[in-house]
Amino acid sequence: MKIKKILLILISLTFITGCSSINNEIYVNSKNSVNVNSTSKKKNMNKKINTNKKKKKKKASKKKKNKYKTIDKFISLYEKQNNTSIADIQNMDIKGEDYRTEFRLGAFKNAIGKKGYINGYKIEMVNYGAWSRGSFRIYLTADSNENAIIIFKQLIKIIDKSITDDDVDKNINSNPAYVNFSFKNKNYITCNIIGSEIFIDTTKIKF
Repeated sequence: MKIKKILLILISLTFITGCSSINNEIYVNSKNSVNVNSTSKKKNMNKKINTNKKKKKKKASKKKKNKYKTIDKFISLYEKQNNTSIADIQNMDIKGEDYRTEFRLGAFKNAIGKKGYINGYKIEMVNYGAWSRGSFRIYLTADSNENAIIIFKQLIKIIDKSITDDDVDKNINSNPAYVNFSFKNKNYITCNIIGSEIFIDTTKIKF
């Protein structure tokens, strides 16, 4: 009888120990499962946050796109080619103090411009177009007709590098104070010199 009781006690203890071990395993596994789920959730959240940040950066970069790039390129090319600088460059107020009568036309609705000085001569550079800013024009006032012709030669060769000084000289007749220029196969360029005033316009930006 005593032996049976001892055996029963041992069996009971073994059973209790086994149950306890199983419970511990269940607890550990469930805890690990919770940790794994929590970690994966955090990773997903981080991915979403990073994706949103990238989207915001892309939007910001689009907003920061330089709308003056055509004008800036012209300025850079002019300064490099002529080893000089256009001084005191500022954005033009197309609808305000820098308004010209022709700016009332639809092609100038979204026009932008910059102004500055070349050797003390005021220059205005306007980028415009009806559907996109695909046209470019220049206004410059020199102090004499002779100097206007010199500056004109510098400017026109930036507008179209295939135009030479000889091409310009061929247009200058007995009245250099009033010249409407016409270049072969360049019907997209309209330009003239009236006294000391320079006007250049191109509907094809080739620089």
